[in-house]
Amino acid sequence: MDAMNKNEMLSYLEEINARLAAVDAESEIVLAGGAVVVLVHEERDGTKDFDVIYKPKDIMKEIINDIAE
Repeated sequence: MDAMNKNEMLSYLEEINARLAAVDAESEIVLAGGAVVVLVHEERDGTKDFDVIYKPKDIMKEIINDIAE
């Protein structure tokens, strides 16, 4: 897998948000690692993964797995 740049990462987060809204659900996502370096600090051009903690787990796992396919 190639590294995701900032725009690709934001696109994935927007897709998660849209899918949550479609089922009238909310989630809390805490980003860590390379994702923060790319999105917040802009110290790197990309990262290969998102290091996250999220809840509620069930709906988020379903959405993330669906997007990953």
